Amino acid sequence: DVAGNVATFTGGAATDNFALMNLVNMEEDDAADVAISFTAHDGVFSLGYDGGENVFGLSATGNLGTNIMSVSPTGLLTTAVGLTATTGPITATAGDITSTLGHITATAGNITATAGNITSTAGNITATAGNITSTVGNLVANDGVLTVTDDVAGNVATFTGGDATDNNALISLVNTENHDDADVAISFTAHDN
Repeated sequence: DVAGNVATFTGGAATDNFALMNLVNMEEDDAADVAISFTAHDGVFSLGYDGGENVFGLSATGNLGTNIMSVSPTGLLTTAVGLTATTGPITATAGDITSTLGHITATAGNITATAGNITSTAGNITATAGNITSTVGNLVANDGVLTVTDDVAGNVATFTGGDATDNNALISLVNTENHDDADVAISFTAHDN
């Protein structure tokens, strides 16, 4: 009970490229995890290797398995309810940005997939003060809403075609329903009308 660190591990020249603390679980069971548990203010988080899922996980419990965030050995980042960047961009240079149950939100940055898709299966794709860009991929909201709101002296959205878009529509609206009321329309609203 001192005003300082309870334990400090300090390496020297010989510890270069070696971990200062090495945690090893010798069990061969799939659920044999290696984790550190953090407890404070009546809350618990666990961080470490989730053997059952073969990921590096973060859990809001005393053990791993019900992870709120994880990273696979190949670098796939998975979150439980969504991904939010408050002051920076969300960028995937060679993969997809995907949310199956939450929102993809950047409040002061861009959402960019250079060579992949941006997909939200059951949530929204929102860039409050930035751009949503998919350079070589698709922008998909399967069961959510794509909202673009801007207040500048210019276009809110611009669709520019290239050589490959010859004889193709820049915007295609499709309603797959067979119901008689299944319309395909664009709504124009201005001056309270």
